[in-house]
Amino acid sequence: MTTAGHTKPSHGTRFEFVLVDSSGDRARYDCAVLRDSAEWSVTIELANSEVQLVAEPAGLPEDARAQLVSLARVLAKHASDEPWPRRVLRWRQPGVR
Repeated sequence: MTTAGHTKPSHGTRFEFVLVDSSGDRARYDCAVLRDSAEWSVTIELANSEVQLVAEPAGLPEDARAQLVSLARVLAKHASDEPWPRRVLRWRQPGVR
């Protein structure tokens, strides 16, 4: 299925997680971190509430990285009781963790 692409927010940060692969308590997500002025792509591996960023992109702001890891941890905790979601979108306004 073809999509129109990522929608950049006019303020704040948008996080998009797309499931690439999963097996039991492990999952791999391709993530897009979008701001009005920039976009970064990150691959994340989740296992047992552990989060590992694979090949962290250059220039990813520390606050966006912290929010991304926090959202991934929540996703990993919820997935222990349910199947891994295929796609997750979250938006955070500036200054909110």
